[in-house]
Amino acid sequence: MPTSRKERARTDKCLSTLKRKHLRSSLRLWEVAPKNNIIRTSKSPSIIPAGCLVSGSCTCLVTIAAVSLTSCTFNALDSNSWYCLLLLASYSVWDKSDSIRSSVQTLLSTLQITTLQYVPFRYLSRLWGKLCCIHVPYTLRPYIYGMYITMFGVNLQEADPPNVHFYSTLGEFFRRKINLKLRPISNVQKVVSPVDGTVLHNGNIANGLVEQLKGVSFSVQQFLGPLLNDDNNIPLVEYSKRLMMDPLKNKLYNCVIYLAPGDYHRFHSPVEWTVLRRRHFVGDLKSVNPRMVSWFPDLFVTNERVALCGKWKYGFFSMTAIGATNVGSIVVYHDKELVTNQPQAKPGSYFDHQYKDGLKFFKGDPLGEFKLGSTVVLLYEAPREENVFSLTNGKIKIGQQLSL
Repeated sequence: MPTSRKERARTDKCLSTLKRKHLRSSLRLWEVAPKNNIIRTSKSPSIIPAGCLVSGSCTCLVTIAAVSLTSCTFNALDSNSWYCLLLLASYSVWDKSDSIRSSVQTLLSTLQITTLQYVPFRYLSRLWGKLCCIHVPYTLRPYIYGMYITMFGVNLQEADPPNVHFYSTLGEFFRRKINLKLRPISNVQKVVSPVDGTVLHNGNIANGLVEQLKGVSFSVQQFLGPLLNDDNNIPLVEYSKRLMMDPLKNKLYNCVIYLAPGDYHRFHSPVEWTVLRRRHFVGDLKSVNPRMVSWFPDLFVTNERVALCGKWKYGFFSMTAIGATNVGSIVVYHDKELVTNQPQAKPGSYFDHQYKDGLKFFKGDPLGEFKLGSTVVLLYEAPREENVFSLTNGKIKIGQQLSL
């Protein structure tokens, strides 16, 4: 039956209304959730994200400032030096702002990670070393150290002494002692924590691989270097067996502990043992923050580090202090020959030092220190039935047990 003119007009009006509603819905969707909108525009996406351009530019400026300050002696009367310091301080504040945290995906881009690989962390660390030696005026200490305490959550009441006026330089404050009466050492005949920090991994070593973070591992062989009178080409499993005194009854365990900037920065003996040799690896000084560790799987085997190797009641035992940005200087109290983060040292090389009669340490004895934040890695031999605590991402203090 033919449709009347009146009915056709009514139908056209309904269709027009539906189109307008659909258009309004589309526009609202475009405003609220542009990523879910099916509308396509003719504008092509940017090849390089804006966040990467900003971050890359800031990185270049910071690099220039760092090289400028490390290439000459710091002069308090030189305005250019203060401009460089102001730039570095501004970058530090910007790096902790919401603009960075709200652009996590941008920071995780390949371009960002590639840029970080070319940042001169060794220069930055030497610059930090110079800044840490600058005398802080007595009246300014509460304000300067107060900002650091607030920013990183330092528990000043544990310091020895707990008075900020006692520390004349930033370096002294970072390497502050603590009241060790607040860190009772467990008398159980097991491994205890050598530092205050956060446990990134605590478990056994499988197939010669150490887990530095969940899903991120490194080779024991690359980490400790070749065995004495051995080459680098032996299989990982065979390398692990050669480390141990009794591979049939024992196996290798490891514990990775991260020290945040607000933590106590000295390390102590985790067991009663004898240190037989020290191996110093020259390398990078990238940050060992867990986020950086997840970006660079080989970070622990390329960063500068000092490995103390020896033996305890079950066999092999090693404790390695890993350097990080601003933590190039690692100090071992009983080894005056050790000097780290030297400009003439070639990254990738290593130096051995044998302790003639061995260095005997008891549980809790002070071993050394480093600056700001870093990481300590324990690799040791123990019975196969050893039960280690599941402490991943858990805070731990010096003297607390790592195993049952």
